[in-house]
Amino acid sequence: MLILPFLLFFLLVGADLLRWQTTVLSVENVADTAIERMEQQGGMDERVAQQVTRWMEKTHLQPEQWSVMATPVGTNGEEVTITLTGRVPFLSFRLFGFDVSVPVEVTRVGISRKEPPFHSEHEAVQSKEETVKNQEGGDEP
Repeated sequence: MLILPFLLFFLLVGADLLRWQTTVLSVENVADTAIERMEQQGGMDERVAQQVTRWMEKTHLQPEQWSVMATPVGTNGEEVTITLTGRVPFLSFRLFGFDVSVPVEVTRVGISRKEPPFHSEHEAVQSKEETVKNQEGGDEP
């Protein structure tokens, strides 16, 4: 009779570990996708935040149980970061009356690729000419 709870515990720990690993991979996927979008936008804005929530729901993560810290929008050519933090409960320990959960924290860092706003139309034209020149091979005599 004493062996049955321990046998059940070890079977459930295996299932808990699989669920934890699946959760880690899902959170990493959301963070990777979010940092790509943040690099394009220059940081976290309302639209990116809504997308992160949708991606979490699609991967069966409960967004209300996760903390999201990110660089706000407005970063041009600088570092942007996102950190997702949460916990995964291990149900196997409840057999013995313990409430155990394992923390998960995923951080991604990127560089904003958003162009800074131009102050005048002349600057925009000049920047565009420089980009074309660089693509054609730089300054030629």
